[in-house]
Amino acid sequence: MPVSYRSGGVSSERTYQIFMDWTRRIMQLAALATVILYAYLFYGLFVTAGQWGTLFPPEQQRIATNISGAVVYLNLALGIFLLTVSILYYDEEPTGYTLVAISVLFYYGLPFLIDQFMGGKLQEWTTTKNVVALSILGQFKIAAIMMAVPGGILLARDIFVRLVDGAQRSSERTSGMQYGGSVKEEEPVGGALIGMFAKCWQLPYCRDAIRKRCPIFHARTRCWRQRVGCMCEENVIRHAMDAIINKQIISFEKPSEPVRKPNISDVLIEGLGGVESEEPEAEPALERTEEYSKPIPAPKVDSRHVKIPHNTSISMAAKKERCRNCVIYNEHQRLKYQFFAPVVVLAVPLLAYFKIEIISDKLHTALKAVDSVMARLSLDPNAKNAGIAQSITSSSKFAEYMVIGCMIVIAVTMSIRFLEYCIFKLKI
Repeated sequence: MPVSYRSGGVSSERTYQIFMDWTRRIMQLAALATVILYAYLFYGLFVTAGQWGTLFPPEQQRIATNISGAVVYLNLALGIFLLTVSILYYDEEPTGYTLVAISVLFYYGLPFLIDQFMGGKLQEWTTTKNVVALSILGQFKIAAIMMAVPGGILLARDIFVRLVDGAQRSSERTSGMQYGGSVKEEEPVGGALIGMFAKCWQLPYCRDAIRKRCPIFHARTRCWRQRVGCMCEENVIRHAMDAIINKQIISFEKPSEPVRKPNISDVLIEGLGGVESEEPEAEPALERTEEYSKPIPAPKVDSRHVKIPHNTSISMAAKKERCRNCVIYNEHQRLKYQFFAPVVVLAVPLLAYFKIEIISDKLHTALKAVDSVMARLSLDPNAKNAGIAQSITSSSKFAEYMVIGCMIVIAVTMSIRFLEYCIFKLKI
């Protein structure tokens, strides 16, 4: 009897792969159709540019019908192409910038270049009611808006992802730290209303066993300010280990047996956790170094009475580098980014809103300068500064706000990237 196999359901991974493969094929077909239709439109634009007025009405009607149909199919193909590109490359950072840049080129660049290199044809087409040329120019603006929408969405997504990634605690980021990379998180002490203002001993990487004997904690200061801490300075670690070792002696309750002093490096490799005991803390009985002959004052003692050890054999540059590679300081930097990133995202649009008139004036001045430069570079002997670029924004408030909106989104993105560079790269 033959064995029959029942076809199992397609896994989610396989379904996803099939979907992406078909999306890629559709994108390629849509791109091909878009290129062909744009070539046809440019052909119709340049063919009818100089002879539209000489054509008979039936010919004008036929050409206008063909161009109108091509515009409809082009918009459909372009829409499918943009949708598939957004699905396939939504996580690629350049995608949003590229779409916004091309949209600006289509809305402003193409009409401007056509008028510059064809000797004022825009005005002629408007006068002669060249519906073919005007329909093609209208399609450029529609295409620009179609590209600006997904481009703006992807730029906004990139900003959101940067905010979330920078504000979240990444295990990959902390595990690569030279000081405290293997330390696990503990419940923080708390007390700081705003995370960036938390002290080192209020962060989740500070060990409770170390904190009880840490001079930084009793001085109520920050280790990155003193350039010394429990992750990097041996004297601080050794002094804190005394309390842990004495706790172990009490918990064993075998005074007749010698107690071996644990290796400091072994304790640190295990994450600076120490051994906790429910017995009350006793005064350290082990031999202390001369520097720590006195016990650390109680937490309420003024910070000026707490002796914080400073290693004079290490340069300040080396101490700063220790902080840059410390898990506690990098947690402080993450909280700092978490505080400043939303401020930057909101501050740039608000500043643009209150300075919209100044931005608009500067934009018109820049476009006027572009007109002047293009008039000088033009090879047309009759070229002059006709104010084509400036007139584009002057005639349409939507066009002006579209340019300003793109500038604001790009400014926000650049500001976030600059903030990331300052906090995570320069460690300011």
